Order: sequence, then C-alpha cells, then structure tokens
Amino acid sequence: MRHCFKMVALALTVTLSLTACNKSQQADSQQTTATSTTNSQEKIASSPENALTLTVGVDNDYPPYDFFDEKGQATGFDVDILREIGEKQNIQFDFMPTKWDSIVDGLENKQFKIALSGFAYSDERAEKYQVSNTYAYGQDIIVSVKKPNHTQTPKTLESLKDHKVITLGDSPYIEELESVMGKGNPNIKGVETSLMVLQGLVNGEADVALTDKIVAQYYTKSFPDVEFEFGGEGEYFEPYPLVMVAHKDEAQLMQKVNAGLADIIADGTYATIYKKWFGTEPTAQDIPKIK
Repeated sequence: MRHCFKMVALALTVTLSLTACNKSQQADSQQTTATSTTNSQEKIASSPENALTLTVGVDNDYPPYDFFDEKGQATGFDVDILREIGEKQNIQFDFMPTKWDSIVDGLENKQFKIALSGFAYSDERAEKYQVSNTYAYGQDIIVSVKKPNHTQTPKTLESLKDHKVITLGDSPYIEELESVMGKGNPNIKGVETSLMVLQGLVNGEADVALTDKIVAQYYTKSFPDVEFEFGGEGEYFEPYPLVMVAHKDEAQLMQKVNAGLADIIADGTYATIYKKWFGTEPTAQDIPKIK
C-alpha cells in the first residue's frame, strides 16, 4: 500500500496533498481490480469448456490409424493420440473425414489446422510445412495370397514390374509403382479403399498388393479363411517416421503439439493407446524418442 505523508505549512497545501493521496489510492484500487479481472479471464480461457477448437483433416479409411465408426465418430490410433495431446494443451480437435489426396489441399487453403494420416517425414515436407516430431512409425509391405502352386512373394519394389499390382488409387503408392513399372501401366490397379485392396487380391484381380503393413494386418481379419503372405526388403520397406503436418504459419501450434506428445509419452498414455490399437505392448523401438 502506498502512503502519502507530506509536511506542509498551509492548510490548503495539506488539503491538496490529501486529495492527491486519495486519487493515488483510488488508482491503485482500480489497478488491483483490473489485474484480478485479467487473472480471472485467463483462468476461464484455460478451462476445458473454453478449450480452443481446431479442425483436423484425416483419412476416412486408414484403420487402425484413423477411420470413422458406424456413428460417424472419428476413432483410431492417430485420433486417440491427438485427442490426448489436446487434453494436455487445452485444445479440442474436430476431425473431418477426407480422402487422402484432398488432405494436402485442405491444409494449404487453411481448411484444416492439422493433417495426419500416414504422412512420412521428409526434408521436402519439412521445408514446405510445419511437421511434428515423430509420433509413430509406418512400414510398407507387399501382400500375396497363398494358393495352390503359390510362388514366393516378391521382396523388392523393382521386382513388382513383372506382376499385376493392386493398391490405393489416391495414394503415393501409384507414383512409386509407376516409377518402376511405367506411367499408366495397365498392370497397376488403383482402388478406393484399403479393404478393396485385399478384396481384389483375394478375388484374383492382381498377383500382389502394395500397402501399409498395419492397415493390411487390420483388414486380413476380414478374411479368416484366406492365408496371406507378407514380403518386402530393402530401403523402401524399412520403417519410416510418421508426422503430423500443419501450414507453415502454424509454428506455435506445432510447438504445442510436440509438447503434448512429449507429455503423453512420458506419462505412459502413449503406450496404453499403442496397446489398445495394435494389440501388443510397444517395444523401445516403437515409442518415439522424446525431444
């Protein structure tokens, strides 16, 4: 509390001095009230019911990473990870189902704040966008069906040029296959969903499929009477880091995402989500290193 004491000889001077003191005390009181109001507003802004809501673009057919259930609710490993990050950072995420090849457009025109669905880290991607720290690892594989007179599943991307290959039509797999089989090659068949990839393989529409390992393992359960064989070796089929992607202007948002990711890895939430969706306890190699 500020005090106003001043020795004066004249009563008028004393009166003026006391008036000045009262005004000063009134100003202090107003400042204290303003500070209290600001603190209250900050507490309200950080409460869960006032969490920031951001739109996220996710693939509508990428289980068990992200997909939409029969009620139209977003679910999956990616979704759970980002929701838990939101809990740590007081951000609420609204997931919008989007075809993979439209996600990047939505990111660039700022329809989405964040996009995730199998985005592999690359220097080129990091140059163009804000990318998160690694939140999981992906791996591509070649799938075949064991039938009478079955031959060994091809192991390399280059060896696929002698086969009919089925894959997702709106994915980078098409470009990868065309790099070894030729652009527009009729032996490359693109379909709309990952389930259709395996269904086409089972129906004999192709010799092999090129797809994501975890997604393929998820969908093989839909064919209990079919024996699948997985293959793939070489650099192309090595596990690769998966990242979340945001517009280049969203550096602050990505800092929050990284901080929240570090928190859920440290407190064990990440491991719980991993086991829920992949069915096994994560190994040390499965859990991204905290930065």
